[in-house]
Amino acid sequence: MKRLIIITAIFLFAASTNSEARHSKFRYGINFNYFYSTLQPHGEWIEIDYDVVVWRPYHVGRNWQPYTRGRWEWTSYGWYWDSYEPFGWATYHYGRWHYDDYYGWVWMPGYEWAPAWVEWRYSDDYIGWAPLSPYAAFDVHRGIYFSIKWRTHYNHWHFVQFRHFGSHKIYHHFAANRYKNKIFNRTKYRTNYYADNGRIINGGIDRNFVERKSGNRFKKREIQSASRVSDYSKSRNSSREKIISYRPSTNEVRKYNNVKREKIKVDRRSSSLNREKIAIKSKAKSNRKIDRNVKRNEQNSVNKKSGISKRKNNIEYKREVRSNKSNSGKNKNIIKQKEIRRSSKPEKRSEAKKESNNSSRKIYKRNSEKNKSKSAAKRSSSKIRKDVKRNGSSGSKKTKINKGRESSRSSTTKGAKTRSKSRNR
Repeated sequence: MKRLIIITAIFLFAASTNSEARHSKFRYGINFNYFYSTLQPHGEWIEIDYDVVVWRPYHVGRNWQPYTRGRWEWTSYGWYWDSYEPFGWATYHYGRWHYDDYYGWVWMPGYEWAPAWVEWRYSDDYIGWAPLSPYAAFDVHRGIYFSIKWRTHYNHWHFVQFRHFGSHKIYHHFAANRYKNKIFNRTKYRTNYYADNGRIINGGIDRNFVERKSGNRFKKREIQSASRVSDYSKSRNSSREKIISYRPSTNEVRKYNNVKREKIKVDRRSSSLNREKIAIKSKAKSNRKIDRNVKRNEQNSVNKKSGISKRKNNIEYKREVRSNKSNSGKNKNIIKQKEIRRSSKPEKRSEAKKESNNSSRKIYKRNSEKNKSKSAAKRSSSKIRKDVKRNGSSGSKKTKINKGRESSRSSTTKGAKTRSKSRNR
């Protein structure tokens, strides 16, 4: 039995490592700082919730929607969205789009590259697509899956007839908003994403089906890569015959690792995005290390300006300060409670609980004894005051009575003396 348990554990560990390795192939070493610096001229960054930062584009119309200014091409990666917008290399191949009731269309960064992140609908007459929400994630085995029961609103879909699907100005052929609901209800839903040799393929609607319905032939075109963002923008404006994609190299990404994020607008209003159900990972493991380095660099710069010594940044120094503070007075009991929580063994927990209870009882006894002594002293002082008052009043009465008796005695003696004198006469 032991051998079987060990073999199964090894097999599960190997399977998990293989799946993680396959999943890591789709990430191309990009991080949040690179998105922040390159997309900042084209839009604004907003923190709509705690640790949820999104990007909103500038200079777009009121009725603007993602995946409208561009064209669809068939490539070795499946259906590829070739955008005409300067920020299209990032926002249509990484991350997800979300329509917020207050902010409008916002883009959440992601770190997996794909030819497009959309969901599809089709019928005999129309084909449509809509951007995937942040509740959608990609898995090697399952493809696209959602963290909640999600259905994109029909107004966020773009429907065209099959004959206009390959147009370079496809936005001129979109179905009007008043017809979207009818088309939506008559179409079928499809998402066909899968992995092939470390690549994410957007299968979407079958190419043969599209060619048959549209009457047009879609040639398989190759994607040319640009080495810089400037080269991507120049080639995009010069000619639309080529399909040019931009994926930054690791050397370019490293240049932006220590960028200061000073222009992130914090506006945490009531967003319609459910933070707990976000499926896309807005922060990769590599980005966490970068975030820590950025925070350390910012702290060091602040400390240098204010003249604070570097020793305060050390973890050991902070622990010493905390221990010194905790050793004073009431904090001893708090430390013991923390030890109870940290201790993993039940025996240690019981011992720590007994010690903390004993210490709390001792403190309670001391306080109760002090209170008793104070109350006893108050009672004794009040009794003494009352006795003094009583004694003082009784003494005055006695003196008055004695004086009256003495006066009466003196008067009787005087009368007796006068009577004796008169008799003698």
